[in-house]
Amino acid sequence: MINMIDVKKTIICMFIFLVILFPFTAAAESFGSIIVSSDNLKTLSCFVTAESTMNHRKSRIEYTFAFKRSGLKMRIEYAAPENMKGTIIALDGKYFYDYIPGLNMKMKKKINPKSTRNPGKDMGIFFYYVKGNLADEVSGMKITFRGDENINIEGRKNRETLEAGHYTFTRGKERQEVWFNSANGIPVMVEIYAGNKLELKMMVSDIKVNKPMNDSIFSLQG
Repeated sequence: MINMIDVKKTIICMFIFLVILFPFTAAAESFGSIIVSSDNLKTLSCFVTAESTMNHRKSRIEYTFAFKRSGLKMRIEYAAPENMKGTIIALDGKYFYDYIPGLNMKMKKKINPKSTRNPGKDMGIFFYYVKGNLADEVSGMKITFRGDENINIEGRKNRETLEAGHYTFTRGKERQEVWFNSANGIPVMVEIYAGNKLELKMMVSDIKVNKPMNDSIFSLQG
């Protein structure tokens, strides 16, 4: 009997090699393994530190991020800045939730399946890796493998040094520099540019993959 999951993985790896045209076979195989690790992801939780320079204003936010692929459930809880601390955005697949602790206000709104708005899209390629459609997202991009690098990731309490594969993704004026953890393929640092201007840098730490998650956290009950 044909294992359709294995067939899908094989097709994706061939696609990456033949269509994206990396200069070295090893680089193509490396990105193919990243696609496979994305395919195998069921849940992910982490801590995100993001610095934005959009609209000529520099800002920094920190938040915990939880995602469950079954039902496309997501939760973001802000830890910084102080005026956003405790604010929660969540989706349970049917409803969008928003909690603002300063006003003790909760909002619940039915998700419009036709809407293109999604809080995760600002996370760039990291979000598509987590969501499971990374291959589709990068298929229209030029991809360049920059090599393996040792990078420092700023976490909730300290910094961690790890080895990561550095890739550049470009499409028109859009450019993303992404570092994927060499040990597990997870994007741990993303830089998003408009032309040559850095608009967003995010670092991902405290990563937990495929751990059980209670669905109540995605409806503001956990």
